[in-house]
Amino acid sequence: MNGEFCETKEDFWNKYVSEIDSQSAKYFEKNLDTFNDAITAEGPGFPGNCIIEIIGTEKLEKVFGKEGFGFIIKLLRDAKFVDLIIEKENIE
Repeated sequence: MNGEFCETKEDFWNKYVSEIDSQSAKYFEKNLDTFNDAITAEGPGFPGNCIIEIIGTEKLEKVFGKEGFGFIIKLLRDAKFVDLIIEKENIE
């Protein structure tokens, strides 16, 4: 996920769904609540075992706010099926 190309949350979610299974993406509602369900309960948008690399974190913090982006990072860090690579490690 390259945050440098995300001007809006919709840009981020569109990129995310382009990277996951199309059947799962079909029912993903493109918001933090649905993302939480996808990651914690294998709901629509579940990425399965994967490597997720996030760059452009400063821009994503602006798009989602520090709290919203921090929530995304925490979910991904806690998920046992995700290997997370992140541009800078000082994100809380």
